[in-house]
Amino acid sequence: MKSFLHWFSKTFVDSYLWISAGAVLLAFQSVYSFGVYFSPALIAVVFGGSVAIYNFHRWYKPEGLDFKSKKLVWIALSACFAAAGLFDLEHFSPLIILVAAGLISLFYIVPFQTKRQSEAKSFRERHGFKLWMIAIAWVLMTVNLPLHWAADSNIPLKTEILLSLERFCFIAGITIPFDIRDVYTDDKNLRTFPQRLGLRNSKLLALILLVLSAIFAAVLFNEAVYKLSTFLALFLGFMLSALLILKSREELPKWYYSVVMDGLTLAIPLLILLFNQF
Repeated sequence: MKSFLHWFSKTFVDSYLWISAGAVLLAFQSVYSFGVYFSPALIAVVFGGSVAIYNFHRWYKPEGLDFKSKKLVWIALSACFAAAGLFDLEHFSPLIILVAAGLISLFYIVPFQTKRQSEAKSFRERHGFKLWMIAIAWVLMTVNLPLHWAADSNIPLKTEILLSLERFCFIAGITIPFDIRDVYTDDKNLRTFPQRLGLRNSKLLALILLVLSAIFAAVLFNEAVYKLSTFLALFLGFMLSALLILKSREELPKWYYSVVMDGLTLAIPLLILLFNQF
């Protein structure tokens, strides 16, 4: 089992193929209830863009860049894959969403300076920004982008807002355990929630975010956006997420977070597909 996990981690997780596949499935989940066509071009953009930006995050170092790194190959190939999907664009709103998600993802790791600041800092280094920037970027890529991709997908604004809030709370909730993992290795100046609130209260915050996500899902069910089968699958996914959050602690192995926690982004859409077969 350990040898398989090592192989899986090196092949799929360390290259960010695993989490990028999760982004694709979450994007599919967003349009599934509306019967909107999920085009191969959109898959290319979401998957390629995710692989590129995650590898860029690992490659970029303010103190110096390694231009011989294998990460550059992943960045170049996946960026080209994503760019190929853009030729299928029918209108400009998806491009605007992509630019917004790209800028957030870029400046999450690249330092920038405003007039009021004495030094440049990335979003990751700014107090109170890290968690929410991650959640916003994921909402843009897995909710707003797929809903706006097709020119004829006229999704009501109220529904899009509810879907965005549901996804925002879910992503923020399952991201907190990663800060729990890094609570003793992160720079104390980052002031992540586990550093400020402690592990127990951070888990409580993550659970509250999951409850809020479930409430928005219930509203979508009440609005007849979600079928009962979809809502039940989501509820089961939220319960599984809550269990994994409660089990999270700093000394757990890397695969618990990078495979299992990140795997929630694949598991929940697959549960929805499974429940809708009955």
